[in-house]
Amino acid sequence: MTAKVYGARIVSILDEVKTKSNGKQYLTATVEFTDGPLVGKTYFAQRTLGENKASIAVGQNVRAILEIVERDGVKRPFFEISTSIVDDAASLMALLGA
Repeated sequence: MTAKVYGARIVSILDEVKTKSNGKQYLTATVEFTDGPLVGKTYFAQRTLGENKASIAVGQNVRAILEIVERDGVKRPFFEISTSIVDDAASLMALLGA
């Protein structure tokens, strides 16, 4: 399954560093989507922290990677912030017709 990736702009970042169940730390941000079916909508996204991860800032353009999670029979969107400036493989394959 190919991940859905949407352009977004960071609107705000919470100061509290939280810890995932796998032990990695992350920040929660609010993003406004800049493309796709969610354009103009705001929602939460998280940025996993680590020594090889670039920092994030309010106003920064990022990519929001969608994952659908299901808890107690209810599906919810979950977004991870990527600061990568490269295109994703699925987009390149589509342009190549492969």
